[in-house]
Amino acid sequence: MIAEQCRQAFYKVNWSQSGFNSHLDDPDHVVIYFYFTDTNVMVMKEVKLMTFNEFISAIGGSLGLFLGFSCLSAMLDATSYLRNKFPGVQQNKRLA
Repeated sequence: MIAEQCRQAFYKVNWSQSGFNSHLDDPDHVVIYFYFTDTNVMVMKEVKLMTFNEFISAIGGSLGLFLGFSCLSAMLDATSYLRNKFPGVQQNKRLA
């Protein structure tokens, strides 16, 4: 079970007070106005780039690719070495 991510919220408050609203006839009611000094909101979200299985498969794919290149280069180096070591041996020629 994966724990839910923590959430944080930060608010900057600028407090100011103005005179009592004289247009209200009922003294039992209060009107509060909120004004936002900044209308921009920054939203940050933490996102997983890959799961554990995707990570393991990426490593395996890279290892397979590099190992394949290593085996290919080893075979090419071995054939070059054998050709230099035994120059009298010729390759089979195809008849067209």
